[in-house]
Amino acid sequence: MKTKQAKRKTANAYWTLPETSKIVEAGFYYGFNPIDVPKPEKQDQVLAQVLSKESENADIPEWIAMIRAHCGGSAPFLPCMFMRRGRRKTTKSVEYAFDILGTSRAIADALLVKMAYEVAKDEHLENISVEINSLGDRDSVNRWSRELTAYFRKHINDLHPDCRQLFKKDCQAIVSCQHEKCRTIKEEAPHPINYLSEPSRKHFMEVLEFLEAIGIPYTVSNFLVGNQAFAAHTVFKITGTDRSGTYTLAEGGRWGGLAKKMGMKRDVPSVSVKVCLRHENQKVKRRIPLPKCYFLQMGQEAKLKSLDVIEILRRANIPVYHSLTRDKLTAQLMSAEYLKVPYILIMGQKESLENTVLVRNMANRCQETVKICDLPRYLKKVLK
Repeated sequence: MKTKQAKRKTANAYWTLPETSKIVEAGFYYGFNPIDVPKPEKQDQVLAQVLSKESENADIPEWIAMIRAHCGGSAPFLPCMFMRRGRRKTTKSVEYAFDILGTSRAIADALLVKMAYEVAKDEHLENISVEINSLGDRDSVNRWSRELTAYFRKHINDLHPDCRQLFKKDCQAIVSCQHEKCRTIKEEAPHPINYLSEPSRKHFMEVLEFLEAIGIPYTVSNFLVGNQAFAAHTVFKITGTDRSGTYTLAEGGRWGGLAKKMGMKRDVPSVSVKVCLRHENQKVKRRIPLPKCYFLQMGQEAKLKSLDVIEILRRANIPVYHSLTRDKLTAQLMSAEYLKVPYILIMGQKESLENTVLVRNMANRCQETVKICDLPRYLKKVLK
C-alpha cells in the first residue's frame, strides 16, 4: 500500500511532511499518520456504489478501503489513526479527514473533538460552538426511529410539503429540516438520547466527562443526527465565525456496520471527523522531530487529563507517542519499548491528582516527578 508517510531520517530523527499546514501538524502531534487511501478491491467497489447510493456518504468508499487494508488481517494492530486529504468543496476551501479505526473507547471521540476544537482556535475563529448528540447503538436507533415515525405520522399534515415527501424515504432526516413550519413539530419530537440503551448512555456520559475535564464548552443538540445509515453513538459539529461569517469547521461522529457488510466476522468500531478550512494555510515542507517520548496513562483520572498534556506539548512543539485508547499498562509499555524511545512519561492516579508527570529515563531507569506546567521546559532540556 502506498502511504504518504513522511520520510524518516535516521541520523537526524525527524519526519519530513510533504504537505504541511497547521491542520496537518495538529494531526501529527495528536498521533495521526498521513496516508493515501488504498483503492478498494473489485467487490468493495461494488459494495461502495450500493451503499453510497443508499446513504449519500462520500466517505464510504474510503472507509471500506481502509478497513480492508488495516483491519482485515488475522491479527490486526488496532486501533489505527489516520489523516487523509478530502475533496475540495470550492477552489479555496480544503478538507482533511481524521479517522480512528478499531476502538469503541470514549476517549477516541473526545480526542477528535479536542483536536478539531484546537484547530478552530488555531484558525482564530470566534464564537466557537461545539454541538454534540448520541444516537446510541443499533437497538437504541431502532427504538427511537419507531417512536419518531409514529410521531411524524400523527403530524404529517402539519409538515412542510418537502418534509412530507422526505417522510416516505427517511423520517430521521426531518429532524434536520430547516423549514420554519416544522420548527415547533421538531422541538416536540422524540429525542434520540431518551432512547439510549444503558451501554450507550454510559458511553455518551464518558464522552461528555472528557469534554468537561478538558474545558471544552458544549451543547447537547437533539437535532444533530448525522448520517443515519452508519452513524452510531456520538455525533458532533463545531462551528465558528471568521471575517466571512459563521460556518461549520468540523463534522464527525462514530460509525460502524461496514466490516460485517464486507464479509468480516467482527465489526470495526470507528470514529472520524472531517475538517473544512475556508482558506488553507500556506503549505511548506516542514521537518518535525520524531517523538522521543511515550505518554503512558493509568486510571480514569489520568485519562481525563491526558488530552490536556498532549495539547500542552503540542503548543511547545514536542511530539509524543501515546496509546490513549489502551487501558492496560503492559500493552503501553510494549509499544514504548518497541519504539525505543529514550523517555517515558507516566501519569497514574497519584500524578493526576497532583498535576504531575513521572518522567523515566529508559537508559538508566532513573525517574523524576515533574509538574505538568513545567513539563515542556523540562523535556526541552533533557531531549537536547
